[in-house]
Amino acid sequence: MEKIRGAGGTSGGIAEFIMGVCMAGLGGYQILSNIRVTSHYSFSWFGYGGGSSSGPLMGVFFLGLFFVFFNGKSSLGWILVLFSISAMIYSVIANLQLYWSSQNLLITLAMFGLLAGGMGMVAKSLTAHE
Repeated sequence: MEKIRGAGGTSGGIAEFIMGVCMAGLGGYQILSNIRVTSHYSFSWFGYGGGSSSGPLMGVFFLGLFFVFFNGKSSLGWILVLFSISAMIYSVIANLQLYWSSQNLLITLAMFGLLAGGMGMVAKSLTAHE
């Protein structure tokens, strides 16, 4: 019967690994819960109306859909559809704005300390112990 090994197949500690994952998870959760995400994305045709210009992308998308529905094996149609969808997704993501919520220094240090300490414990648990 083979001896039970620790985290990562080494002689490291499973308890350190579990504690590190919990600490890193808690710190990461606290950091992510203090970030506010907003978007000022608005759809407009050819830039009129104050948004980013998604009209030409929609034209390319509809042209690609025409080719795909006319011939399902049309490479050009699929390329146009995939390109326009990926460009629209990129334009939405590019218009996201991230804001850090106001916190006092002690809470901020605790959040980043939990994340860094937990990651350090996970890394230590994956090394061999003597």
